[in-house]
This record gives sequence, structure tokens and C-alpha cells, in this order.
Amino acid sequence: MRWVRTIAVAGAASALLAGCPFPIPSGYEFISRENVGDGVPVFIKTGITTREEVMMRLGEPDAVAVDDSWLAYASAYGLGGMGLVVFAGGGAGGVAGWQTRYRRLILRFDELGVVSHPNFESKTCTEYGGGMGAKGDYTKPCLDIWGEDTPATHGLSAKRRW
Repeated sequence: MRWVRTIAVAGAASALLAGCPFPIPSGYEFISRENVGDGVPVFIKTGITTREEVMMRLGEPDAVAVDDSWLAYASAYGLGGMGLVVFAGGGAGGVAGWQTRYRRLILRFDELGVVSHPNFESKTCTEYGGGMGAKGDYTKPCLDIWGEDTPATHGLSAKRRW
């Protein structure tokens, strides 16, 4: 059985030597906002804070209800990872793995436009991607920062289409 271990180690070593490992740095994803912290912001008070105050402080939301009964703000922060590119026979392929922390703040409003129910969600997940040439794929995020699942998940009215 020692020969099986030797072949496995030799195979792994040749893959690393034939490829080019690279680090994936941490930071906000290029499509992400950077002002969604850990939890509901302190300035948001149930029964007091208005929709206008929220939008003045946090900016344009990432998702909005058709009837304006809720807004959602979200962010995606990459915690870093590692990738490997392999060149062979005039082509190239690669794989990568990384962790991302997703945050989403969903604010419900009453008929007067005052915050009635703030909800904060946060998930950290490991994601993978890979491909050859111009084709590839990656895992889906563990939390939808664009709010497509918000109506079904939280029993809210439909999301407005931009």
C-alpha cells in the first residue's frame, strides 16, 4: 500500500509544479456596497425611523418591494482563498476556492413609511469555481444579496424589477 501513497504524492506534486497557484485576496466584491455592517444600524429605530431617513443614510437600496413595503441592503465580502491555474497542450484551466461573508438588511415599513420590522441576516460560505478555456462555472452564493428570494423567504410582497 505504500506505492499508492507514493503515486498520490507524486501526482499532487506534479499538478502543483505544472500549475501556478495564486492567492485570492480579501475585500469587498466589485458589485458590493460597503456600508452594511454587523447587525441593524443603531440609527434605525422601529416605529421612529422613516424610509427617507434610511435612504439618506444608506443610499439607494439593492432591492425594493413593488408596493414600497420593504427595502433591502446587502454586501459581499471575500475572506480570501486559493486558486490554481494549469497550462498544458496550448490550453489552460483552473480551479479556485474562497470564502465569502454575505450580509443582508431587510427593512419593512408601515403604511406611513416608518420602519416596522428590521431584519438582519449574515452567512459565511465556501465557494468554488473552475473551468477550461473560456468555459467555467462557480457555486451559487449562500445568501442572495439581490433580494430575489426575499418575498418567498420572508413572506413579503413581490420585488420590483429594475
